[in-house]
Amino acid sequence: MRHLLIALFIAIFVPFLCSAQQLPQFTNTDFDGWTYNNPRIPLTADNIGGSKIALYVSQSGLVLMLQSAPFCCQGIDSISAQVNWYTPSFRDPDFVLSRTALTLAVDDAMGNPIDSVTAIPTKPGTSSHMLNMTIAVPHGVDSLSMRLVSWQANVTSCGIIRRALFEAVTSSAQQLIGDLDGDETLSVGDVTMLIKWILYGYSDGDIDKGDMDGSGNLDVADVTLLIHAILTA
Repeated sequence: MRHLLIALFIAIFVPFLCSAQQLPQFTNTDFDGWTYNNPRIPLTADNIGGSKIALYVSQSGLVLMLQSAPFCCQGIDSISAQVNWYTPSFRDPDFVLSRTALTLAVDDAMGNPIDSVTAIPTKPGTSSHMLNMTIAVPHGVDSLSMRLVSWQANVTSCGIIRRALFEAVTSSAQQLIGDLDGDETLSVGDVTMLIKWILYGYSDGDIDKGDMDGSGNLDVADVTLLIHAILTA
């Protein structure tokens, strides 16, 4: 009967978790979910590989940008980005390197801006730049989307995305919360133990190990967050 309750509990609550997934990546072989708002250049593998995905503000005022689909960000402290940024017109006399600054912005599930970070290329006299950025994920936000945009760039001083790789960063302290059996990993065994504690009782010391949401007690929400942490580890 006990095992049946555990299996039933997981079967009911797992479908309601924010779907576990990798962060969106942007390469010519992996760009699912991204959109590019230049009506003249479709977002295809050939156009990405051919360095045609340029970000700038057109003369008509259209801000050309890349936008990711929403993704689950529960349990993530920050997102680090490594972007291959190409400035093809660096020899043009009207080219201004500082105008090619690239901004990574995050929006909530409704499309409202939350935060942004900007990286400025620092190597003149070259067309190839590697930009590194890190942006914090606000607490209490379950879903985000990302935007890549170059607000000050124009046709001459523009940047082209060749590749953008993203990595979820989680603090080691948060990763250890939920490690109920002390093996320094999160697993199904921890979920089983947490459910047993909730069903049959737990001590004050157990709260520190299993209180995933910081509420001061152990309940269904903690099991949900623990399962999600395992799925996204």
